[in-house]
Amino acid sequence: MDARGETPVPQGPGEWVDDRLEAERAEQVLACLRGCLGHDMANHLVAIQGLVHILEMEEGERLNAASKDYLRRIRNVTERVANLVRTLADICRDGRDTQLPERQSLVQTAREVATEVTPLFSGRAVDYDFPEAPFFLTVSRAALRRVLLQLLKNAVQASRDGERVRIEIGVDESATCRQFWIADHGRSLPAEALGRLREFFSGKPWTGPGNGLGLMIVRQTVDRWGGRVLVDSEPGRGTVFTVSLPRVAQAPR
Repeated sequence: MDARGETPVPQGPGEWVDDRLEAERAEQVLACLRGCLGHDMANHLVAIQGLVHILEMEEGERLNAASKDYLRRIRNVTERVANLVRTLADICRDGRDTQLPERQSLVQTAREVATEVTPLFSGRAVDYDFPEAPFFLTVSRAALRRVLLQLLKNAVQASRDGERVRIEIGVDESATCRQFWIADHGRSLPAEALGRLREFFSGKPWTGPGNGLGLMIVRQTVDRWGGRVLVDSEPGRGTVFTVSLPRVAQAPR
């Protein structure tokens, strides 16, 4: 749409050709970036991590406390960069997946992802409350794991320092939609931050703190499922992220 909210009409066949060529070039750039992130950068990071491990194993006894601390910092920074590279690679896929949609157990997948999330926050004790009733979705396993990983990490990060973290995973169904949600009992969102999140999940650019890459993955994936993400937050009760999917889900686009 243009500034007046109207959809421009192509002036001739040449304009359609230009648009198609531009889209093809953009896809080529994304493919190149995906390859770089998924292979070249990932391999370099693995090499750095391997060298640090070798240095610790072979020279550990001769390193003083300061040198060991530097190695620890290198290892931690490298892991953070590796996580960032994986996140960027996911975003470059624009929610698309090489795996075909299959019937997935939300509860089982959430339990598996939770075991991966907890060690990322070694200084916090985390309790998870999973649904008792079975709940299945026909989606790619990798995509479901990505969404759960980001939402569970967000929930842990919302907890107050020094407090035991309690996270609830719930499900709900109606005649028109199927939903699953993740609730924390941590710091509630200020009204302004809640408004920004709701705008972001309605399709607007990210304007919050940080880079918003994790939530971008959630938005892209749920968009391709034909669903939407709802956010609610109340003082003293924490924040709830709800993924709502139509009862007859669209095939991933």
